[in-house]
Parts: sequence; structure tokens; C-alpha cells
Amino acid sequence: MMHGAMKLSRKNPANRNITRMEHEKVRGYWVRVVKDGKLHQKLFSDGQYGGKRKAITAARAYRDELRRRLFGEHADAGRRICTSFKSNSSGVVGVHYVEKQRGNSVSQAYVASWCPTKGGPQRHKYFSVKKLGKREAFRQAVDFRQARVEEILKESTPRRPQ
Repeated sequence: MMHGAMKLSRKNPANRNITRMEHEKVRGYWVRVVKDGKLHQKLFSDGQYGGKRKAITAARAYRDELRRRLFGEHADAGRRICTSFKSNSSGVVGVHYVEKQRGNSVSQAYVASWCPTKGGPQRHKYFSVKKLGKREAFRQAVDFRQARVEEILKESTPRRPQ
């Protein structure tokens, strides 16, 4: 009899990237972390680790080490920041090029997009190709977007007691 996956509380940050598995032959915790489209995963079975408590403790320790290895200083950030996206035409996530017809003229710009608060509205800042030139408008949009991402990561990384 297959029971599938039993959910852990998503509200508890200690359970991030961990799913409880209850299958007829396997019971344990499954750690899954994705970076740059690559899935990193490992199962911590109750039997192999000596029970549920020891398995979840081992799974959390593995998850924390894996996230530190993959994400460095931003491993504890509560926000997911997208760093690659296949359909992005500019080559930089959060930056895109637009052309808009306005009467007899066409306005061209690079646009930096970001979301300052989780679940909040997305913001945009335009960098005019006419005023800055194509290369400089792109450079400024990329720099501006990166600065917003760094602000978001700084705000969402939990402070550690000293």
C-alpha cells in the first residue's frame, strides 16, 4: 500500500526543502534543492537513521550544508531569487528590452524588474536607449536590478545572535 508524501508544515522554516515520504518500503525525509535547473536530492530513511527524529535531524543538517555549498552567503535567505530563466532574451533575469510605439516615434528602453516585498507588486525602472545609448542603458538596468536583489537578500537573511 502506497501512502505517497506526507507534508511537513510549510510555515516552519526548519522544513524548507524537506518532504516526508511514506511508502510501503520507504519511510523517511526527502531533501530536494534546485540550483540553476539541477536537482540535488537525498533520502534519509527512518530505518537507516534509527527513527523519525534522527532522520529529520540528519536531513536538516544535510539540507543546511547543501544550501551553504550551493548558495554561499545567501543560503539562509527566506526569499527565492531567480538567477536564470531559459526564455529571457537579454540574458539577465529581471532585465528586458522594450520598444513602444508612441505616435510617430518609437521609445526604446531596458527595463529592470524586481519585487521588493514577497507577494507584493512588481516594480519596474526604465533606462532610455535614446538618452543613454543601448549599451549604457543595458549596463545601468543590470546594475540597478543587482542592487535591488542584494537589498532583498540582505533584508530576508535572518540575523544570527552574536
